[in-house]
Amino acid sequence: MSRKSIVVIGGGAAGATIARILSSKIDPNTTTLTLVNSRPFAVHLPATVRMTTTSEGKLEESVLIPYDNLFLKNNGNIKIGRVSALEQGKEDRDGAVLLSTGERIHYDFLVLAPGAEWDGPLAFPDDRAAVLEHIKSWRRKFENAKGGIVLAGGGAVGLGTVFFLHKLL
Repeated sequence: MSRKSIVVIGGGAAGATIARILSSKIDPNTTTLTLVNSRPFAVHLPATVRMTTTSEGKLEESVLIPYDNLFLKNNGNIKIGRVSALEQGKEDRDGAVLLSTGERIHYDFLVLAPGAEWDGPLAFPDDRAAVLEHIKSWRRKFENAKGGIVLAGGGAVGLGTVFFLHKLL
């Protein structure tokens, strides 16, 4: 009997949590587990609002979370890459994840947790060095805002941004 493969697409809060739970439950003799994510780290989005507006607290040191200890009992592996397509297998029971590099990852079970992509300050690149430069760039934009800053919405992002921008104004 061949080993079954589980692939989780997306390493954000949902995907990483699912992968961690599965890693504690699978038998590595019968099942493989692969997490596919575009970055080698998770981004804690609620904290990024503050991180992009101020260097106070050096949040970039804790908000960009490495996957070093994600899998329990080392039951899993991480594949860094962008998903370009999904292929169905024979009889619609399995398939393959295609990465932008051309690599194919077979799956018997697929979990989709791709999260969301954001514009503006929360549009983080995939590379850590590029993310750090992106953060610095947005901090400069907020610090140098001459005509004021307008925020729409009173949710967590809007309120969090207002709270930390008041120090700059």
